[in-house]
Amino acid sequence: MRFFGKTTVLWIALTAFSAAITLGHGGGAAPAPQSRFPEGAGRAILERACGACHDAGAITSNHFATPGEYKDIIDAMIGSGAQVSDTEKPVLVDYLFTNFGKKPEGGAAPAAAAVDPGKAILETACTVCHGLDGLVNHVYDSKGPYQSLVENMIAYGANVTDAQKPALVDYMFKTYGKK
Repeated sequence: MRFFGKTTVLWIALTAFSAAITLGHGGGAAPAPQSRFPEGAGRAILERACGACHDAGAITSNHFATPGEYKDIIDAMIGSGAQVSDTEKPVLVDYLFTNFGKKPEGGAAPAAAAVDPGKAILETACTVCHGLDGLVNHVYDSKGPYQSLVENMIAYGANVTDAQKPALVDYMFKTYGKK
């Protein structure tokens, strides 16, 4: 019986070599990827729930002044499909604020009244689909047209609750309305 030909031996050797590389033979285990986020109780939640849609830059570029602003963002993202349970939400809020939130000089907590809730709603609910640059084209004399604009956007899927509508309309009128 004749031995394998040179071509067959070469083919078997290359196949075995390729299989060894593919299966990771001949080398140690690959190092675990390093997280893009700081250590903390909420990191795993952030990576799972937020990292599915957003890159690290999108998550870490916003530096909100209060935990409530992070909660509003998380609520809006849950409305858009983020998988965060009720027990995970406060852990994630605390993690985001601790690691990325604005800290006032002197370490004192900012006054809650200083933050306009309408701004947070606008920045979370509206920017899911489009930017805010187009609002400069919506300069109205009263709140009515802003109310209609909000209602239209809700019909298109904007995640704004009935309780949030007045704050959003007030903020839009105050910020973009005719002076």
